[in-house]
Amino acid sequence: MKKKFTVLIAVTLFGIVAITPIAVRAATTEDTTETTKETTTQDKIEKTLDSRYQQYKKDHPNALTKAQLTRLKNLCKPAQIKTKKYTEAAVKKGDKRLKLYQDIVTKLEDVTKKLKEYSGETKPNTIELEVKVTELKAKVESFKVDLSTYQVALNDLSSVNCEEFTDTFKAALDEVRDKQKALVTSSTEIKTLINEGIKPELVKIKEALSAQTDATDNQDEKDQTNG
Repeated sequence: MKKKFTVLIAVTLFGIVAITPIAVRAATTEDTTETTKETTTQDKIEKTLDSRYQQYKKDHPNALTKAQLTRLKNLCKPAQIKTKKYTEAAVKKGDKRLKLYQDIVTKLEDVTKKLKEYSGETKPNTIELEVKVTELKAKVESFKVDLSTYQVALNDLSSVNCEEFTDTFKAALDEVRDKQKALVTSSTEIKTLINEGIKPELVKIKEALSAQTDATDNQDEKDQTNG
């Protein structure tokens, strides 16, 4: 039974790959805002979109000169067209990364549950592992929110009439950059927790179970010799 659990932990350790921070590009996609229900009218959508634009401008006051705004006005449309090419890939990459994180959490919760049900002589101490898995789960949820808001910001950047409302376009662009940074930070924190927090705990438990197995095997050999 002990060997079974050491193998289980080893498989889990092998399955948890080192995860690097997401490198996301500023891309655009169709308006798929999650807060919008299917029954929402176009007027409500536009009102919600406008309220976000106003918030973006509040959070990112325009610091460009008139000449800089004019230059941005001339460049924004080609930039929007260019970024659309990267939209689908960026969204798919983010969704794929989220699923990977969620799968890791599920796998760790399953391992923790089995370890707690262990009926050997000495039950493995899973307290620290449980704490770290709970922390990981919270960070993955945070990543999910960051990913969603990042995608919304990309949608908004794509939707703005940048030639007419160049200051709004600039504010939306700054918002996308902020959301991208938040997403990378979330991903980095998850990677650090897995590699520096969870993996060492799994190794510690695996070694403890292996030590118990070796001690039991040695005792069995001794008993057979004496017998």
